[in-house]
Amino acid sequence: MGENGGFSSLGLGFSFASSADLLVGQDVQIRPGTVTSAGGVITVTTDLVRLWPSQVTGQVGSINSGSGTFYADEPLAFVHRCDAAITTITVQMLPGMDFEDFPNQSSLAAGNTVSVKGLLFNTSGTPTLVTRTVSGHNGD
Repeated sequence: MGENGGFSSLGLGFSFASSADLLVGQDVQIRPGTVTSAGGVITVTTDLVRLWPSQVTGQVGSINSGSGTFYADEPLAFVHRCDAAITTITVQMLPGMDFEDFPNQSSLAAGNTVSVKGLLFNTSGTPTLVTRTVSGHNGD
């Protein structure tokens, strides 16, 4: 498979290297080869699958400032296009974060509704979205 957007150099241990790393709802870019259809199932053969940034809006559950993570509960924009069984996404904040609508990380609180955009990885337990930007969301 394809690329991981350079996050491997940060030592975070996330992987996007095989079909086991795919998650329903991820945004990916492919280079299609052949396309076939049988019994209503479309199959695309490709030689490139690249992980693309996904955007998720949800409510902040709990925050772990020591690890730079928080949990987005009920990730609204994500649930509408994938498996509704995913009710929580771990958001991994990177150094040099941009907190739009928040002065800094310490002003982020449980209950805030936020939008985050970044690479979404199929990690054990809950999916993990790696981001550099957290934006406030006012339901607009």
